[in-house]
Amino acid sequence: MKNIFLLFITLSTSLLGENGLFESAISEETGNFESSILKGDEGRPKYDLGGYVRGDIFLEKDGEVADQYFETSLQLKIPREQIGMAYVDLRIKSEEDMVSIREGYLDIYLDKFDFRVGEQVIVWGRGDGVNPTDNLNPKDLGLFSPQEDDRRLANFMAKTDYNFYPFTLQGVLIPRYKFSEIPIELPEGEYEEKFSEALKLTFEDPAFDGSISYFHGYSPEFGVAVIDGERVKKPYRYDVLGADFATTLGDYGFRGEFAYKHTKNYRKKDYVPNPEIEYIMGIDREIAKDLNLILQYMGTYVVDFRGEYSSEIERFNSVLAGQTQKLQNSLVYRLSWDLFYETLKLENLTNYNIDTKELFTRIKAEYNITDDLVLTVGADLFLGDSGTLFDLIGDRKTSCYAEIKLNF
Repeated sequence: MKNIFLLFITLSTSLLGENGLFESAISEETGNFESSILKGDEGRPKYDLGGYVRGDIFLEKDGEVADQYFETSLQLKIPREQIGMAYVDLRIKSEEDMVSIREGYLDIYLDKFDFRVGEQVIVWGRGDGVNPTDNLNPKDLGLFSPQEDDRRLANFMAKTDYNFYPFTLQGVLIPRYKFSEIPIELPEGEYEEKFSEALKLTFEDPAFDGSISYFHGYSPEFGVAVIDGERVKKPYRYDVLGADFATTLGDYGFRGEFAYKHTKNYRKKDYVPNPEIEYIMGIDREIAKDLNLILQYMGTYVVDFRGEYSSEIERFNSVLAGQTQKLQNSLVYRLSWDLFYETLKLENLTNYNIDTKELFTRIKAEYNITDDLVLTVGADLFLGDSGTLFDLIGDRKTSCYAEIKLNF
């Protein structure tokens, strides 16, 4: 792996020379490779091919390697003006030795309707880093990556948007369930295959954005049940009523998000969490030139909270669901600073739960060596009192890392 990583750095440097072959093949407008054979009769490309190659290494607190990999992404977009578009993002990862589809879908445009079918990621919510209404895609919380969006897992979905300015009505159908991943290995338990459905009405205006949403189906999160003496993942169904907004007042930006999550049979099934209310209020502004701060308050209220556990698995599920207390309060901030004509970006994201004393903080620096070659270094820190979730996963997830990434 070390040899591959060093070879990649060497090749990247040579290919980015002043008169290198790679530079001559880059489109000045898009930065994507466009061969003459890809262009139509009018000189416009029939499709766009882009992507990246990157090498990453993550070290644990004791200096041991937590993860290392070399990954290639090939992103192909085939647009058809006023008709639709096909898109696929193929990932090739050294440690898996196979090709996987990050996303792959087909868009169709019909008057005021936009349709999308395939493996896709749909993000709901206007909170930063935490979104109570974001219920459509599972997440891989065990993944090592400097990029937050990499933790979102695509799922097969059918999405329809009906546009009637300033409103958009979106409907989503999810025919199959896909488990989220956590840094604790557990086998998948059996469950009844059912569709999940979601509906969202969005209002967009230069002065105010907002939406209301409803979700009915399987939660992307899961509980843990004991089957034949073995702990297994068990999905549960719920109904989620949500809303969010974003607006500005002078130099300040304001955002908020709310969700009521209603579960059934939570008293009879240990793996089903209690109903709960989650809410976020945030403010952001540029506090100095190119220095931006987002500050958020997040609260969780657990309905019908008892605080007593009849079994160890019930206690474990309360930790997993973040329901160890009736009311929890957290502070979240993101501080980012662009330097040297935006070639260097420094960022710190911190989430502190005041009630459980759990802390997550990420420090990251991204340096653009060239427009397409980016070096990223940083560290993630998870801290929690005994018996908390961050205590369970902290040793596994606390790490420092480095990444070299070449976009094309």
